[in-house]
Amino acid sequence: MYIVCSTLPFREKALPEALKKLAHLGVKRVELCVEPHHSIPEHWKESPEQILRLVNRLGIKVNSIHVPLTQETSKISHDELQRISTQQTQKTIDLAAFCGASFIVQHVRLLGNSMDLRQPPILAEIAPNLKEAARYAATKGIKLALENVPTSLARMLGANPKEVMDVVNLLPPETVGVCLDVAHCVASGYDPLDALDSIDIHRLVSIHAGDNFSNQLIDQHLPIGSGDIPWEKLFDTLESHGFQGSFVIEVAEGEEKAKALTDSLDYLRDLDRFVPNLKASPMLDSRMPFSGRARKEVKGTADHKSFSKPLVTNT
Repeated sequence: MYIVCSTLPFREKALPEALKKLAHLGVKRVELCVEPHHSIPEHWKESPEQILRLVNRLGIKVNSIHVPLTQETSKISHDELQRISTQQTQKTIDLAAFCGASFIVQHVRLLGNSMDLRQPPILAEIAPNLKEAARYAATKGIKLALENVPTSLARMLGANPKEVMDVVNLLPPETVGVCLDVAHCVASGYDPLDALDSIDIHRLVSIHAGDNFSNQLIDQHLPIGSGDIPWEKLFDTLESHGFQGSFVIEVAEGEEKAKALTDSLDYLRDLDRFVPNLKASPMLDSRMPFSGRARKEVKGTADHKSFSKPLVTNT
């Protein structure tokens, strides 16, 4: 399992500055976050070639890129919104291929009224056009990871994590998978452990990791270990499933956003079940095997029964 850090904690910075700050913390793998000035080259002062040279000079790797959200307005028809969204996805795929990333993270917008996610027609009622995006991604050697969302995001697919899996099952397994955001699960009232068990592990590409509180139903990206998510049980489940994908730390709450990241790294470092050099270095650049139980109790291990919603196909 790869540990990756999103640029989200430094989303208020220009991308070069954000990358430098992550490298200073010892981060070796990064995900360019959803903010357009981090994930759309047209928003950069530098050229993509200059950014790639900086990445190489810092000794880091662009692991993945989060597709920015396309804004929906009353002036844009559903067909036009789908076309614009698909075009943005394809541009992000191009950027991922240029940077040497392996996948992109995609939110999916609902266009029509159809909620029968078990039927192929649902693919015509969402943006981007996932069939077209999957075909394009295959030509570039990039995977799509569809992400679940908090209920606060209106007209988006995946407030129920199983909805994402239902759509993923309609698309090629070699190109399309799931990004499970565990903080979003909590924000929607779902148990992240149940959500994980509902996903075909062979389709799970990435975990987005931030903490949250189960009694608030608010989309928060708190430091890992500071909320209600039972991390030890989550890691047990990932281990039992043989998960080999990315574990992306995506935290960004409070005035000291960098501290949210360093606190998360400290929490992971205190889990002695992980690679020993987590204790000596802020981050890893290799796979993180599981190696025994934690030596001491750590916070953030709330009983997952506090999450009330069952996982059903339609909400």
